[in-house]
Amino acid sequence: MLRKGFYLFISLFLISVRAQAVYSVDTLHITIEQAEKRFLDSNLTLLIGKTNIDVQKALELQARLFDNPNISYTHNFYNANTKKWFSVSPNNGEGELSAQLTQLIRIGGKRKNQIKLAQYNTQLTEYQYYDLLRALKYQLLTDLSNIDLYLQNDNIYRQQIGIVKQLVDATAYQVQSGNVSEKESVRLQNVLLSLESAQRSNYESLLDAESDVKQMLKFSKNEFIVPDLPQARDVSTQIRSIGIDSLNSIALTERYDVKAAKLGVDIANTQLRLQRAQGVPDPSLFFEYDRFGSSYTNYTGLGVSIDLPVFNHNQGNIRSAKAGIKAAQYSSDNAYLGLTTDVASALMKMLNITDMQKTFDQNYNKSFNKVSQGMVDLYKERKIGLVEFLDFFDSYGESKRNLNQLTSDYRQGVYELNYTLGKDVF
Repeated sequence: MLRKGFYLFISLFLISVRAQAVYSVDTLHITIEQAEKRFLDSNLTLLIGKTNIDVQKALELQARLFDNPNISYTHNFYNANTKKWFSVSPNNGEGELSAQLTQLIRIGGKRKNQIKLAQYNTQLTEYQYYDLLRALKYQLLTDLSNIDLYLQNDNIYRQQIGIVKQLVDATAYQVQSGNVSEKESVRLQNVLLSLESAQRSNYESLLDAESDVKQMLKFSKNEFIVPDLPQARDVSTQIRSIGIDSLNSIALTERYDVKAAKLGVDIANTQLRLQRAQGVPDPSLFFEYDRFGSSYTNYTGLGVSIDLPVFNHNQGNIRSAKAGIKAAQYSSDNAYLGLTTDVASALMKMLNITDMQKTFDQNYNKSFNKVSQGMVDLYKERKIGLVEFLDFFDSYGESKRNLNQLTSDYRQGVYELNYTLGKDVF
């Protein structure tokens, strides 16, 4: 019996150690510069985009290649007159054989337009890669900023929960002594439950952001990312000194999604030229030899063959390409419209945030912390009631979280403005 108990103890101990090993988490502090470098080197989505560029360059090489010549050869299988198989004798027509060499000649600008189209597709893939880089970088910075926000809010929840737990324990003792009503104790327990629920929701949001960053930076699941973000610098003067037209000009030059939309018009026009060229039939030149030709032995001939464009002039594809030009032009116009609205919206958001920060007293946080501790002491000394204390306590937590949110919104406002411009201007 003792041996079984000993084995049970050892088994539970090993399970506990293994569980700690499985769920051990390494905290990793990372700066913006380190995150961006790892992102460029390790992000799988970016690596897929780079590979797609190589794919298009290979197709560009393929478009430059000429069509291979075609050769056909016919040899006598069985001569019924001489009763011979595969005869190679040139006497009396025994070893009949013939051969033909054919070369397709593409005319009408097909090859030139195919090469141009392949070049455009390579350029389009590069534009799409850089636009993907812009979007993923913005997502990475946003997730890192959110992680920082959730961690700061978690600290606030921990502080509040710690204070309320102390009060709950103290109040429970006072209830037993008859100095405090049980109603007051229940009220504090409800506040504690509400705070713990809010903390759990905040923590779940933190884990979601952590998961996104780990995937983007290719980190393992046992690493907990803690971003070391610099204090956001004041860019309000710089923003107000640059007009909306200048910002639109910067975005028009730097935004690869707009460049891709413009390139789509060139691609559509090239596609139309190619389809018109496809309506022109391509001739095939051929040279043939026949040992025992119908006219004379060792016949040689040079000829040409071509399809007659009687029914099919590639009309449907030409009409489709014309419609594609209109669609590409609409897409380009829509991309430019989206650019101007994005820049204007990001600029207005940033101006609104900077205005809010200007009205905010920088010493508010320190003053509020000092007053908060004083209110806790007053309640412990029973100099203020529970309702007054909880009213201030709720305001304290909400104000601290709003302050964190304002700082995060300012930082993310800069990220969004740079994202809409396609370049780190601020």
